[in-house]
Amino acid sequence: MSLTLTALRWMIALAIFALAVRVFAASFGEATAAQVTIATANVAILWGFLVALKRPIKWVAYVALPMCILDVFGAMSGGFAPKNALNMVDAIFSFVAACGLVIWMGEQRKVSVR
Repeated sequence: MSLTLTALRWMIALAIFALAVRVFAASFGEATAAQVTIATANVAILWGFLVALKRPIKWVAYVALPMCILDVFGAMSGGFAPKNALNMVDAIFSFVAACGLVIWMGEQRKVSVR
């Protein structure tokens, strides 16, 4: 689980950076209020996952896993371009978090069977 929590912490740091860039761009009219709102919601959702997985609440893992997988495929659909670099880094963290969640779910299944 520590692998997942570390990846989520880095994802939150990256999301906060993206939020700061959006707010800075919005001050120059380059980003809309909807983009800033979505970036803020992304930080809040990731923070909620981090807090819930520290406890560990099992149903949160079942919600977080598909979101991480969708994030990886979403970033890959953008291609390997400099403009998509931030999304690709986020996809790497999402992949690590998804792997950690799968490992944790397997461990939880073994513990519940015993």
